[in-house]
Amino acid sequence: MSIITIFLAGQLLGLQCSDLPALLDDELSPPLQINSSVAAGKRDFMLAWQLGQPYDGATHSKIQLAARLSNGQWIAYPSALTSGLTNAVQANPKLAFNGRYLLIWQEYNEVNGWDIQGAILAVNDKIEVIKNITLSNAPDNQTSAFVTRHNSGFAISWMSYLDEFYRPYVVTMDQQGTVLHQGYLTRSDSKVESYTPGWGYQTHAGKSDSVRYIKGQNAVLQSIDEQLWIAWEDKTIWSPGKKGSISWHYSPLTASKKGWSTDTILKAPSPLIGRTNGTLGCYIDEVCIASGASIVGRGQKMAPAFRFNPKLSTIYPANVELKRKHSGWDKATLYPLFNEGYSLYGPISQAIDTKHKLLITASVAKTHRKHEGDLYQLLLAETYGMESTKREHLPYTSTTPIRNPSVAANDAYRLVTFERALANGGIKLHQCFWQAGDAR
Repeated sequence: MSIITIFLAGQLLGLQCSDLPALLDDELSPPLQINSSVAAGKRDFMLAWQLGQPYDGATHSKIQLAARLSNGQWIAYPSALTSGLTNAVQANPKLAFNGRYLLIWQEYNEVNGWDIQGAILAVNDKIEVIKNITLSNAPDNQTSAFVTRHNSGFAISWMSYLDEFYRPYVVTMDQQGTVLHQGYLTRSDSKVESYTPGWGYQTHAGKSDSVRYIKGQNAVLQSIDEQLWIAWEDKTIWSPGKKGSISWHYSPLTASKKGWSTDTILKAPSPLIGRTNGTLGCYIDEVCIASGASIVGRGQKMAPAFRFNPKLSTIYPANVELKRKHSGWDKATLYPLFNEGYSLYGPISQAIDTKHKLLITASVAKTHRKHEGDLYQLLLAETYGMESTKREHLPYTSTTPIRNPSVAANDAYRLVTFERALANGGIKLHQCFWQAGDAR
């Protein structure tokens, strides 16, 4: 199989890019709209973002909501979202849609530290909060929450701090917000030899020695053909004199009495994958693409990717004839998710168009221009087909910094939001919106 890259800049149908409308402005001066997350419903889009920084004087950060209706009109939720806790510090919202919207976020309280809160949402002519959910209020910090659609409901993950390590914790729930299954990642002793991580596995205090509880950070989830997959970051233990390393692991999850079994683990074929953040996108039953920003070659931040078959847990080879500019590539398995000529600036966001079977990927590139200042470009890639054919777009270019895109797609439209720096020191969300088109 080969990887074919086609560059088709500027061919997005009906492309419109602009700041969010004034009705979504907030009381902060200068504005501080950060960490946005966007999800696509059948005809509309939901947007959540963090207003302000945690612990910024007397102003606690909070979560704001808005929706773009099918007629193009934006509506705002009339107040900040609340879980009932007075003066809560809220951060890092994440959204998903599966018949209804599910929003999750981190919330700080002085008793337990960071908890995970959620809300089931609906959009008609207004945004409605159907149900508030406390997903975790354990006594130690819960961080790095993630949510995706799964079967007829949702799957959520976060990192739970326990026994001096972070451990991935996964919850599945239906559309009404009822928890179906939850627990830590486990691995039986009989499978331990085939899993050689750094932080690794350890018997949970008070639990049976026959089950090992996996440690790790920054997990992401993906559901494909009713099978839930997880990707998580594993590190060697950092200590003076030791360099340490980062590796990503991928596993289908099976519900068990002890939590979630990970008896089949696929390891990233190169340490280049996910040095700073990992992604996992399965757009057809036979193809998942895993990637992550990484420093390659001469210090350029790239996005190495590899493909695997989720049914067989086998890695597809890359096209060894494809020339690469940097010696860091593993030519047998890795290929660039974006054009190698761009230096990435920040994380990667992904969305899946289930109708057209496309994986849509967004990131930001930063180019240094001598005597002209830096140039920032929004990168979009559409990947499709068994051979992962790809086309790329540059829908937005700016001489002021942009970062942290979030992209969503339904059958008819795509929406990406990202942060744009202002001259007064503020940050305001910007949007690009366009019509769906068949990449083939």
